[in-house]
Amino acid sequence: MFTQALQQFVAELSISEQFKQQLIGAKTLNAYVFYVELPQFLAPLFPHVRLPQLEELTIHSYLYFSFIIGIDKLVDSPATQQGALQARHLFEVMSLQETAVHGLTRLFPDGSPFWVHFDECKQRYMAANLEEKKYAELRPALTVQQFEELAAGKSAICFAMAYAMSCLGENSAPVDEVLACLAGIHIGSQYFDDIEDFVQDWEQNQYTYAHSEVSAWLMEHNIDPDQVPVSLQQKYLYTSGVALRLMELGCQHYQRSLDLATSLGLEQLAAYLRPRIATYCQQMSRVQHTVDQARMQVEHVSMTDDTVVA
Repeated sequence: MFTQALQQFVAELSISEQFKQQLIGAKTLNAYVFYVELPQFLAPLFPHVRLPQLEELTIHSYLYFSFIIGIDKLVDSPATQQGALQARHLFEVMSLQETAVHGLTRLFPDGSPFWVHFDECKQRYMAANLEEKKYAELRPALTVQQFEELAAGKSAICFAMAYAMSCLGENSAPVDEVLACLAGIHIGSQYFDDIEDFVQDWEQNQYTYAHSEVSAWLMEHNIDPDQVPVSLQQKYLYTSGVALRLMELGCQHYQRSLDLATSLGLEQLAAYLRPRIATYCQQMSRVQHTVDQARMQVEHVSMTDDTVVA
C-alpha cells in the first residue's frame, strides 16, 4: 500500500542515485517486502493507528532497517574494498539512521514508552551480534537454545515494530503474541539461510549452528572437521541428515508463527507466510529425495563390492 510513498520519499533524499536504487529498486523491495509491509500486516490488531501514521512508520522503519543492513554489510565487507568508496557508502548509510530517527520522533515524542522498548531492542541486537562474533572466533559446539536465542537477538530491531504499533494504537494486549510470531519467522528463516549459505558463511568467517552440527557429526564418526574442506562438509550437511533436521525445525517455527497470525486475525501476514511454508516443504522433499538416492547408490556400490569379493 505504501510502497509508492516510500519510493517517492527515498527519491528525494540527498544520496547518490546508485544508493537510491539499492534501497528502492524492484529487486530490493521484493527481497525485503516483509519489512515494507510489516506495519500493514499488524494493522488489524491496532485499529486506532491512522493511515498517515502507518505511512510514516512504513517509510522510517524501512530506512532504519536499511541502515542496519548497510552497517552489517560494511562490517563484513573485505578490507580490500577501496577506502574512499567505502567511506562514501558509510556516510550514506549513516544518513539513513538520521532521517529515520528524525521521522520516528514525529510519531513518538520525547517521553513515549516506544523509545525505552526501542533501546531494549537495540541492546539485544548488539549483544547478539557480539555473541555471534565470539562464536566465529571460538567455534564452540552450539545448542539449539543458543542458536535460536542468537537468531532472535539478531532480528530484535524488527521487534520494535510491535511496540511502535502498540504505542500508536494505544493497545498493548497483543504485543507478546506479536513478538512470538515475529521471532518464529526470523528463527525459521535463519535455519534455512544457514543451510543455503553454508559455504559462503564459512568463507566469510561466520560460524553457524549448521557448521556446529556438521562438525559434531564428523567427530562422532571419528573424522577431524579441521581436515575436511568446507565443500566436502557441505555434502556431509545433507548426507548426514543434518540439513533435513534443521529444515524441519525451521518449518516448525514458521508453522507456529502462521498459527499465531491466524489466531490474531492477521490474514495478510498469514497469506504472506503460507506460500513460504509451502516452498520450504518442497525444498525439504527435494533434499529428502536427493539424500535417499545418494544412500541407495552407496548401498548399491557396497553390495557390488561384496559380490566381487565373494
